[in-house]
Amino acid sequence: MHSRLVFHDGSCAVCKAEGELIRISEFGKALCAECFPGFVQRRVESLMRRRLMYERGDTIGIALSGGKDSAALAHIMDALHARLRISIIGLHANMGLGEFSDISEQAATRLCDHLGIELHVTRVADEGVRIEPVGQFRQCSVCGAVRRALLNRLTARLDVQVLATGHTLDDILQFMLKGILSGRLEAPRPMLEPASHRPRKIKPLYFTPEAATDLYVDLLDVPYTDSVCPEFDPAGHRFKEIFKLLEAKAPMATIQFAHTMLKAMKPAEAEEMQRTCAICGEPTNATYCPICRLRRAQEAH
Repeated sequence: MHSRLVFHDGSCAVCKAEGELIRISEFGKALCAECFPGFVQRRVESLMRRRLMYERGDTIGIALSGGKDSAALAHIMDALHARLRISIIGLHANMGLGEFSDISEQAATRLCDHLGIELHVTRVADEGVRIEPVGQFRQCSVCGAVRRALLNRLTARLDVQVLATGHTLDDILQFMLKGILSGRLEAPRPMLEPASHRPRKIKPLYFTPEAATDLYVDLLDVPYTDSVCPEFDPAGHRFKEIFKLLEAKAPMATIQFAHTMLKAMKPAEAEEMQRTCAICGEPTNATYCPICRLRRAQEAH
């Protein structure tokens, strides 16, 4: 992995013990395996406090895909919840993509059982629709819109004040670069204030690289699946390779890039819902919400 180096000389930046150390170049520190998880947890806690991502007594729903990033986030939040005085629950949207969705839900279930937290599952099949391309919208775009709608509805039913997602530094960097190349100079923020149709949204792993979440779940044996969505397109993630090269040539450059672009780029526009769906009454910006729009298109065929 580009930013994970293991070496045997020097001492841990936390406990000063000598021996085999782990270096995540984005962090600029070498740590022993015992100190590494706590170091990552403290970085996440610091970001959550500085960015006012929560209030005491909040229930935070963690969007669990079944993969390693959201698994790492859930474990970190479980380690922090008593100190932050919050409650956490797991949320999973089963998108009905055959074996992949079954494996993903099973992974989310194993994770929540492992952590001893509640898991609430919403299924696209319960809405009477299936994920597929509609008109000019590719399947991944349809899936994303429907998943967001499902999670927003689930958080409302459960009275969840905050929705946390497992977006990592790598995801944020890619979004920023795509924006620069397309002339859309907007950057996602670590936190979005609540709106009428959704709770506060937070990205606690905003400055945490995937190399760190990889290592975190492996060191602590956190359950997750590495199953890949059948619709996954590697081309959609090609910009991550650019930042791997940048980090290899200039350690800590990716973290600095993210901080600089966060200041320089305007916030990505938050989607505010001004209307209600003509069928189900859920908030939307069109005549129909994404789920009802998909159902109408499928019924027409």
